[in-house]
Amino acid sequence: MVGLFKIRHVLLVEDRPEEIELVATTLRAVRGMAVDLIVEPDIPGALACLTQRKVDLVLLDLSLTDAYGLEAIDAFRAMAPNMPFIALSPDEGVAADEAIQHGAQDCLLKATMTPQLLGRSMQYAMERHAMLEELRALSLRDELTGLHNRRGFFVLGEQQVRVLKRARRSALLFFGDIDGLKAANDSFGHQVGDQMIVDAAEVLSRCFRDSDIVARLGGDEFAVLAIDVDEDDGAHLLERLQRTMEQRNRVKPHLPLLSMSMGVHPVPVDSQGSLADLVSEADAEMYAEKNRRRTTSTLPHRVSVGVFQNNGVSRSETSR
Repeated sequence: MVGLFKIRHVLLVEDRPEEIELVATTLRAVRGMAVDLIVEPDIPGALACLTQRKVDLVLLDLSLTDAYGLEAIDAFRAMAPNMPFIALSPDEGVAADEAIQHGAQDCLLKATMTPQLLGRSMQYAMERHAMLEELRALSLRDELTGLHNRRGFFVLGEQQVRVLKRARRSALLFFGDIDGLKAANDSFGHQVGDQMIVDAAEVLSRCFRDSDIVARLGGDEFAVLAIDVDEDDGAHLLERLQRTMEQRNRVKPHLPLLSMSMGVHPVPVDSQGSLADLVSEADAEMYAEKNRRRTTSTLPHRVSVGVFQNNGVSRSETSR
């Protein structure tokens, strides 16, 4: 069988030896497909396997001792929401459309499962999963900058914060906006303003890691959830951000000066508050600091990065 996706590692969640042999025999007979079949007897074992081994696709039996029918699908989806899987039903008690509505890529009846049908279903499952992931990525991405959009930041960020709190790992929330973007739009047009937004996104992308969640929340506002960093790391990151912004201004003297007000908050591991609550606090403190600067400084241009903390405010400002 020739397909777009090369399926090498398949996890079968099944607890009966005769059913394991049935699936293994059927898989071996799929034309043009040679897979490494991994077997786990229950859903917790499958989850542990997914964290330790590479798996392309899961075949989930719907008659497990610890979970039956749609209950098995829901339990698996809750633990591994982004893993493509095919449901294998022992009878017609679960309709294929019900299984798909609950998150399966396909649902096959074991009694009528042939090598050709299984192979075609596996290819279809991978193609459908890739399509859904692409659509999901598009819905979570900002079209102008390619960063995560507001929805993407909160969907991925809230999930990450829950993991961090359980593991008691440190993280920092960076929140800020571009200084003077409205004035640049009014004076030079929205094309120049859009370029400033793109440049700010590139600066942030260069300063943070791929594992961090970098987002444009909308308009001139940006946020970053930096993982496994503490407040000392935050100070270094702000210095790097300032240097990178200054470098951008040197290489693009024909564009308005890029300046950002950026605050940073530690993510408290013991707090019950949400990521949205932290962003709201950072937003209020950032604008209070911007207002303070407007009343105390007459510098026409500067690269400014503010560090806003729960116990006070420190700043780093470089005049230009």
